[in-house]
Amino acid sequence: MSRSNNIQADIDYTSGTLSSQTRYIGFLLIGTFFIFCTSESGILFKMFNSMKNLIFFFAILGCIAILSDLIQYFAGYQCSIKADNSEDKKYDKKWCYYKIRASAFYLKLLSSFSGSIILIYVFIRLAFNE
Repeated sequence: MSRSNNIQADIDYTSGTLSSQTRYIGFLLIGTFFIFCTSESGILFKMFNSMKNLIFFFAILGCIAILSDLIQYFAGYQCSIKADNSEDKKYDKKWCYYKIRASAFYLKLLSSFSGSIILIYVFIRLAFNE
């Protein structure tokens, strides 16, 4: 395997791993939101009422991460169809779907990272306020 093939294999592996991890984080953020919402435990209920905006915000970021993941895969599918129908069988970075795919990838990274930071902040407040 040539050096460029090794680099491409590493890029593909890393990109796939990042996609999986951001998807899991998105679901974690949404699930944690539901734990806060449905908890009858005194501390979680009190925390939900005192930090409602932050808790809603990290849940929204989780939803954005999941939605961005779906958009990325849909745009990637459209790019593959377009590349398959092209004469040279290659992707063009100028294609609208190619740009959407790349943007959705970075949006899901940003939203899952931001949501995680907010969740960590909420947990730190939870740990030190009680």
